Amino acid sequence: GETLEPVPGGPADKKKTMPTAAVKLQQGELDAIGIASGINADLGAVEKQLESGKLQLGPVKNLGNKALNVAGMSTEGSRNLASFQATLERLRNDSLRLNKGVQTEGDAQRAWNELVSNINDPGVVRQRLSEIRKINERAVQMRQMNIQNLRNEYGQGPLDTTGYENVPAGLGGVQQGGFKFLGRE
Repeated sequence: GETLEPVPGGPADKKKTMPTAAVKLQQGELDAIGIASGINADLGAVEKQLESGKLQLGPVKNLGNKALNVAGMSTEGSRNLASFQATLERLRNDSLRLNKGVQTEGDAQRAWNELVSNINDPGVVRQRLSEIRKINERAVQMRQMNIQNLRNEYGQGPLDTTGYENVPAGLGGVQQGGFKFLGRE
């Protein structure tokens, strides 16, 4: 009954390396987390503009702001509306791509459709922005689990994704971090 021990420094001590395909999958998930953080930071900036009154929505207000922009007599509010509308389409496309193929895909599509068709109602806009941010956070959590499962498959330790989660807003000079979840900021 003698048992064999692995030789120190031998093959048993070497970590498995992740194959290129797995590294690419992991990078895709990390990129998605970064995109989600940017989306949520921009949505947070829009929410701040709404709260501060720098972005005012309403059927008459929206028409008036569009007219000011067309006439070359823009105001901060009319420029914010134009920025909001341009940003909305980009964020919608990014968010739907982020949620594609994960459990949150249908929820994201519904929330974005309701948001885009109700930009005259600030209450609906606020509610949908908040809902979309939560949906995106769920998608990020799922992608983090995908990364961890992939890393576990190849004997790799946990990967810190914090750098991908804290992206500043690219809107109206408002600084707003991407996510607040999993006990981190």
